[in-house]
Amino acid sequence: MPRDKKSYSRRSRSRSLTPDYPRHRSKSPSKSRDRHKSRKSRRYSRERQTRRRSPSYDSDYRHPSKNSLMAEIMGKRSKSKVNESPPIIKLFEPSPVLRSSSPPLLNIDNLSKEGKEWLAKEIAERVSIKEKQIDQIIQERVGKAKAILEKQIREQVQIELQLEVKHIKVLEEQTRLKCEKMEADLKLKMAEAEESNRKLSADRLSMLDVKSKLETERALIMKERESQKKSEQCLILNKSGVSRTKIAFSFAKIIMLRLVSIVGKPAFVGRCLSTTGNPEMIKIESVGVNKDVALITLNRPKALNALCNQLMTELTTNLQALDKDDSVKCFVITGSEKAFAAGADIKEMVDQEFKNVISGNFLAHWADVAKINKPVIAAVNGYALGGGCELAMMCDIIYAGEKARFGQPEINLGTIAGAGGTQRLTRAVGKSLSMEMNLTGNMITAEEAKEAGLVSKIHPPAKLVEEAIKLGDRIALQSPIVVKLAKEAVNKAFETTLAEGLSLERRYFHSTFALKDRKEGMTAFSEKRKAIWKNE
Repeated sequence: MPRDKKSYSRRSRSRSLTPDYPRHRSKSPSKSRDRHKSRKSRRYSRERQTRRRSPSYDSDYRHPSKNSLMAEIMGKRSKSKVNESPPIIKLFEPSPVLRSSSPPLLNIDNLSKEGKEWLAKEIAERVSIKEKQIDQIIQERVGKAKAILEKQIREQVQIELQLEVKHIKVLEEQTRLKCEKMEADLKLKMAEAEESNRKLSADRLSMLDVKSKLETERALIMKERESQKKSEQCLILNKSGVSRTKIAFSFAKIIMLRLVSIVGKPAFVGRCLSTTGNPEMIKIESVGVNKDVALITLNRPKALNALCNQLMTELTTNLQALDKDDSVKCFVITGSEKAFAAGADIKEMVDQEFKNVISGNFLAHWADVAKINKPVIAAVNGYALGGGCELAMMCDIIYAGEKARFGQPEINLGTIAGAGGTQRLTRAVGKSLSMEMNLTGNMITAEEAKEAGLVSKIHPPAKLVEEAIKLGDRIALQSPIVVKLAKEAVNKAFETTLAEGLSLERRYFHSTFALKDRKEGMTAFSEKRKAIWKNE
């Protein structure tokens, strides 16, 4: 039978205070020995040994903090009153291992069903309370840390923004100063360039005047010599009975030449205008970046730019005149978007007879286009048939529009090509394709012409002339005298054998070492600067 609550509480308190010694130690040794030898002391010693053998002794008594919750349930460590502790007798069943004098130990297996439920509920409630407290503490600490972190980030961002703003202001100030300096340098350079251009233009005009005067004087001297020889012959003939009209004519001619030398020849009006007056069937414009490219447009739209005698005369005459003008460095010849040139004018040739064409060397002056010293670029849009194809082949470079068509249809008119359609075309595209075009009159497209080697590049029709002018600008940047040598060397490749052509090329190469432009070009290359050509 378990002891009553009062005795149990008193004994548990005395044991918890002094588990190994009596409550009151006597000062007399004899009384102490008697007490230890007493029955009560022996029984107390046995109970104490039994308790120490118990597996739950250490956890329940020596280390009560490990099971504080359970100790509170049992009432061992509770500071409350006894009547406020849970009903232990009802919750626990007495263990057969322990004696009646020992206090009941907490063993979950010994708990009744109600005790287990109550214990689980109590543990769950306390765990939930602790979890809530922990969650609240975590949330508070997280909130504080978040606020501190946000504040630090905000301060850091503000500092960085201030530094960035200062850096941007410094860069803006530096950029402004650089721009002002560049503007000042640019204005100074522009002023210097304008002054140099003015001086160059004045020098060029003076040189042209001197050159023209020298040529005029030379021509006059030569003509005077010829006229003197003729007058002497006339005088000799006059002595033998010839009339004096020839002598008068020669003296009148000398007087006219003298007047021309005094008054001077008509000046070259504009940079790209004909010296023979205003042409009717061609348009001449000064184009390009430096206005040193002459754009010549065939202007006979009703006849699809058919090459009549007047048109070819105007073209060759103006090309020859502009070829002598140093301000022009390249030519671009084009037609309309529908037709570059549809061929020769058939109406002019219908009534021609053999004796007239053979004696007048018909179409011979067409070859003057190929004799121009400066580069000539053909911008071909639309049809280039017969004489139009031959005119394009007389040029040095052919740019074609995407819709361009080339052909030699003379065979359909009962004749053959007479200005290079059998010779230049064969050298450009080969014998087989040239035979096909000349024997059938079939046309080829721009793509086929490019594959055959007749055309250099193909462009959209709207951009064709613009691209040709760009090419002329690139050519105009080179030394004019060296460009002429290169053009002549390439053209000789079609007229000589390989050995003769290589020998000619080598001679031309050697001749460049006598030019100032060759020295300037190599010096500029070694000094990594732009060459300034002098055409010398």
